[in-house]
Amino acid sequence: MKKTLTNEEFDSLWQRAEVEGYASQLSKEYPAWRTRQRRITGMASVTLVAAMIAVAVPMLPAGHSGYGKVYSNREGIAETQWVNLASEMLLDA
Repeated sequence: MKKTLTNEEFDSLWQRAEVEGYASQLSKEYPAWRTRQRRITGMASVTLVAAMIAVAVPMLPAGHSGYGKVYSNREGIAETQWVNLASEMLLDA
């Protein structure tokens, strides 16, 4: 004697078969998907680091090429010359 399936049983079996098909397909495609995701994440990380470096490098202090102090053993140098020299030293720093 054959047992006939009810509509609910048929729908349940059909859905289970669909899910198993999708699960096996996803399992097969996962390694390639994961590789693509890693590559995309790596490229995004490299781009972010490059952008941060491009922004940070101009902000680094430039090497100071001038002198920090000036000494003189000569007398009679005008006060305006010392003011101009101090002004240049401050603007170059």
